[in-house]
Amino acid sequence: MSTPFATRLTVIDDMTLSVECRCGHAALIGVVDLLERYQGNTMVSEVLPALACSRCSRRGSFKHVRIVFMLPEHRALAHAHAAEMRVVGT
Repeated sequence: MSTPFATRLTVIDDMTLSVECRCGHAALIGVVDLLERYQGNTMVSEVLPALACSRCSRRGSFKHVRIVFMLPEHRALAHAHAAEMRVVGT
């Protein structure tokens, strides 16, 4: 059985990653935003270690990670109000 994190970014380009750091900070990251930095054949599991919390600076330390679908109008609103995790290194 494969995990959802073995999914290639291009397969979920209309989705959003909902991540919560172990410190409790949560963020939404549009996969389309990740595709600006990573190749489409990159898997979610390869991106996660490069995400750093903007609150505590831990890298790849998550309590929860979910791949979620959001309607475009909700995605834009959520991203406007959510603090993003930073992508460090590639």
